[in-house]
Amino acid sequence: MNVTAKVAPANTLLQAQSPWRRVIVDFMSSTTAVVGLLLLLVIVLVAAFAPWIVLQNPYDLMQLNVMDARMPPGSLNMDSGYT
Repeated sequence: MNVTAKVAPANTLLQAQSPWRRVIVDFMSSTTAVVGLLLLLVIVLVAAFAPWIVLQNPYDLMQLNVMDARMPPGSLNMDSGYT
């Protein structure tokens, strides 16, 4: 007894995929697009967690020292250490 397997043509396989699935597959096949997406996600996460990352609140006037304005970045201050 001969059994023949039916193989679907390529056209029906492409039509069976949803448009979003094709977009995702095409997007993931591009390494530049994936690297760009990862970079965007890192920037968004850093921006979202910025209040917990920074060392001081720039809008709190009690922490700011007007005398430090003329010092170069990273220089040592007499009373507060590094600026």
